[in-house]
Amino acid sequence: MNWSNDLFVQASTLARDAREAEQLFPARELRRLDNYTKLSLSAAALTLRRAGVALAGEKNFGLIVASALGPVRRACAFMDSILDDGELCASPLAFSASVHNVAATYLTMLLNLRGPALTVSQKGGSFASALTTARSWLSAGRCDHILLGVVDERCPFAGQLPAPALADRHLVADDGAVFFLLGNTGGAPLTAGDSGDDWAAARRLATALTPLFTDDDVQTIAADFIKTELARRKRNVLAVFENRPPEETLAAADADTRAKILRDLLAIFRADNENIPAGTGALSAVLARCRAAVTASGGAFNFRTSGSTGEPVDCVHSGANLREEMAGTAALFPRVRRIVSVVPAHHAYGFNFALQLPKWLGVSAVAHPPLPSLPWPGLLADGDLLVAFPLFLRQLMDTDFIFPPGVTVITATAPCPDELFAEILRRGAARMVENYGSSESGAIATRERPGAPLTLLPFWEPVIVSGRLERIVRKNSALDVPLPDLAEMRGARDFTISGRRDKAVQVAGVNVYPQKVEKFLRAHDLIKDVAVRPAADGGHLKAFIVLQPDADRDRAEKILRAYMQALTAHEIPKELTFGPALPVTALGKKADW
Repeated sequence: MNWSNDLFVQASTLARDAREAEQLFPARELRRLDNYTKLSLSAAALTLRRAGVALAGEKNFGLIVASALGPVRRACAFMDSILDDGELCASPLAFSASVHNVAATYLTMLLNLRGPALTVSQKGGSFASALTTARSWLSAGRCDHILLGVVDERCPFAGQLPAPALADRHLVADDGAVFFLLGNTGGAPLTAGDSGDDWAAARRLATALTPLFTDDDVQTIAADFIKTELARRKRNVLAVFENRPPEETLAAADADTRAKILRDLLAIFRADNENIPAGTGALSAVLARCRAAVTASGGAFNFRTSGSTGEPVDCVHSGANLREEMAGTAALFPRVRRIVSVVPAHHAYGFNFALQLPKWLGVSAVAHPPLPSLPWPGLLADGDLLVAFPLFLRQLMDTDFIFPPGVTVITATAPCPDELFAEILRRGAARMVENYGSSESGAIATRERPGAPLTLLPFWEPVIVSGRLERIVRKNSALDVPLPDLAEMRGARDFTISGRRDKAVQVAGVNVYPQKVEKFLRAHDLIKDVAVRPAADGGHLKAFIVLQPDADRDRAEKILRAYMQALTAHEIPKELTFGPALPVTALGKKADW
């Protein structure tokens, strides 16, 4: 299949979850509609929404629906009704939904399309034929825009066919719909050829043309960043458990905090962060500046993290690198139908798996606060991917939670202990994936069994020195980064972690530097010596303090707890232990307590 650059895509959508239609149309309009038609409605409606088009019966909008086999499930259901009940009692509902034109019929009615409409079904040539027809309509002036879709669904008898028959019939591996809004100008030109069956070709095109940042994405990132920053600065610790609009959350902060958060927000979108707007519309102005900057940069984004000095470190990823990462990680989850996340979207892990992955898989997404007390049995369903982190999962396991069937769990931000890994699987998770990565690199490797080594994701090439994984290099870009940890190779692409290079630990998924906290505490006149390390559960830091000889313990503890309020919420040691000397081993090395 080849085409020239006279077709332009203004928006596209990949949809693999028919439930999305229930959020877009009234229930009465979807009554008795099958999976095939709902998928078509979902993808088409979202494409128009992303293009900012609200149809009002214009006749300059054409519709072309391409399908290898059409609504094959309904066709099989109709044939079954003939075999089971005879011709006179065959199902009229199954018949009406089995005709190839059923999707186009409902699209014209529910989307208010009044232009020319066509359904193409030529097995593997359907998509190419539809594009040829679209070019003809546009060049002849028959319409100004065309809503072109490819829809297919998994065949119910595919498993009974031999491999040659499967290839000949162009049966797809899963349900899905892809819709494009085409025109003669504007948007992205279709300049490259493609090959393969309809569904695979259309899906590749849709993911390649999907913008990394929509207006909703910018709003989501801003909301998560604002509430996380307010909690970190102890201005509103409960903000991370709320889903309020960002304007409302930010309004609770003082003027200096608001200005600092808005400046940092502009920095992560790589926008000009001078002359911060003030007043009622400040956030709207900042978000408009963010959208313009990320569009101009081709989707580049800055995952800011704290360095060894505690100062923010910029970790800029190009749009090309982000797309390469999503193409590689999306392949890990071919059967996921929905993504449920408790991770903020401005974090590299949350950005990739909670914000971008749904678009690449064509599935719906929902975000919940990281509260184990929520009614999780009713919030998760078969086909869900739960995007979480070890501290939340540990707390969830403490509630005696049992996963509904068919739920996949992915965890990152901190190492997942093997006992927790195994416990999640024992509690019914269909699959457990640990993602290893960093803000500098993005996702690096995964493992799916407790005690197993990590395996590099396919878009990385390892740089191995004396049996250690020292650096990783992207296959299709110039990204070359040192591994954040000490790693021992266990195979050509497998490795295990033996410690961190930068001495950082993670507290509730946030990098914290105990040495920095020690230096801060040691500067106080009451302290003679101090040691700081993470608590056993990884949920907070603890400190062992040796006071000056003349210090009163009770009074010193009150003073020091007030002094530590200058640290961030994750840096503050929650457990304070006092003693005459730091605990050490028989060899004189620092010991735990």
